[in-house]
Amino acid sequence: MRFAKVATLIAILALWTPPVKADLADDLSSYVGYTIVAVKTISKSIDDDGEETSFRGCRFGRVIVFDDGKYVTCSSYGYQYALRPRALILSNGSSSMVMIVGDKVHQVR
Repeated sequence: MRFAKVATLIAILALWTPPVKADLADDLSSYVGYTIVAVKTISKSIDDDGEETSFRGCRFGRVIVFDDGKYVTCSSYGYQYALRPRALILSNGSSSMVMIVGDKVHQVR
């Protein structure tokens, strides 16, 4: 009896196809040629609403401050929540930079 339940569950799972979702590799395909310029821990963000010690993503003009006191300014919008996450900063060497936090890509300057 137990074997039949397990076999039924396996059959159901085999027939169920999860929805297709773009992954980080797809998101990063636009950044071929960029270089990793820094890996930092986000300590706080500052915007019109004040100072926040948790990371709540990017919105235009929000300043993201890292542990070493350096910062970037968001030039895109994307909600995300994390406490002191690591950020990967990529640059094309001239005018374009992106910050990757978890599986989200944020435009920064």
